Amino acid sequence: MADFNDYAPVSKAEAAAVAPAPASDAAVAPAPVPAKVRPPAPVPLGGPLRSLTIRLAYPLGYDGREYRAITLRRPTSAEVGRFFEDLVVGADADEAGLLFFPVFYAEDGAPVPNTVLANLDDDDRADVMGRVADFLPRRLQALRASDPPASGADTGDATAPTSST
Repeated sequence: MADFNDYAPVSKAEAAAVAPAPASDAAVAPAPVPAKVRPPAPVPLGGPLRSLTIRLAYPLGYDGREYRAITLRRPTSAEVGRFFEDLVVGADADEAGLLFFPVFYAEDGAPVPNTVLANLDDDDRADVMGRVADFLPRRLQALRASDPPASGADTGDATAPTSST
């Protein structure tokens, strides 16, 4: 065991130089790590028309909101990808099982619910749907072109006999 007499005395200045600093009464919190700020989403810099607002002659109210116009907006690749995922799982389809292309928006930028689109007045629907192809990317235009005609529609093709008698 060590004997205290074996240690040489030191001055207060020497002792202060090697002593730990006293803890202060106020706890010092570590400096917060600044959160990485994401830049805003990229924006189109030109090209063809990317959106068009069509005023409805017969506005609708639904779920506490008014729909007096429909804005058609060209979707991003992420929105098209979600649309194809939704097609696979049948997400967000209206009561008739329809899933509309991701191009229909309210004036405030919120997507228009499928049920609102399905319940548009026929004249408003014709006005809106008559312009929708202008805002579809090629992948969605191909889908639209491959839609079967409505039942009972005359395609001009004759049907082949189903039996030989």
